[in-house]
Amino acid sequence: MIIEFYNEAHLGDNVYHLNFLRKLVHLTDDNFVYYVKSDYLDELNKHILGYEDSISLRSLNERRSTAINAWIGEIYYQHPNKFMYDKFYIDWFNYLTNKIYNKDMNIDMYSDYLLLSAKVPGYDILVVNSIPYSGQFEKQTELLDDVIKKLSKRYHIITTKKVDDIECTLDKELSLLDIGVLSVNSNNIIAIDTGPHSVCINKWTMQNVNSWIVAHNTNSFSFNNIRHARNLNELKEAIYEVYL
Repeated sequence: MIIEFYNEAHLGDNVYHLNFLRKLVHLTDDNFVYYVKSDYLDELNKHILGYEDSISLRSLNERRSTAINAWIGEIYYQHPNKFMYDKFYIDWFNYLTNKIYNKDMNIDMYSDYLLLSAKVPGYDILVVNSIPYSGQFEKQTELLDDVIKKLSKRYHIITTKKVDDIECTLDKELSLLDIGVLSVNSNNIIAIDTGPHSVCINKWTMQNVNSWIVAHNTNSFSFNNIRHARNLNELKEAIYEVYL
């Protein structure tokens, strides 16, 4: 059977859904077509390497009317677990599998994509300071720049948005997948919960990271080694307390 989905959301949401589709490949005999924004195709095709026979990515412009909407907004706003993100995603993926297979399959959002486990030189701290575009956190990420500069004087760090002459993933033209690999090989993470953070939610990073601070206005993750900040002031306070 060929099952088609579409998603008009941003990159992070699509990363989580490709985690879902890769797991479905191992659990079923089905093939999947996934429609996304054309601008995302080059990046997201890196997340199905080795799965090309089972998962096909196409532009939203090609979407057929029978494709299933994979935007979490269908149930998110009324859902009792909406603020506990990883628990919500199990329910969301069950919602989708019930549409297709009439049963819960209890698939989680955590990536086990083997390419993420590659060994590369890591950093003391991976700082995901990219601008969030889904309303999940304040957009004025430049207000973190002074703190990031202080961190760079004490630690070997890399950012996802340029700050002065500090190493940045943009300088190295790293993909989201590359950033996920960095997260596996780095000791600590400070992240605004935006696209580049989505690839850090994988089983190797969860096992290996020492300290993990995530900034999101409302949502949390339930695994134990993560600390949450609800605004820029809380994020700065957490950084000073842990690192400075």
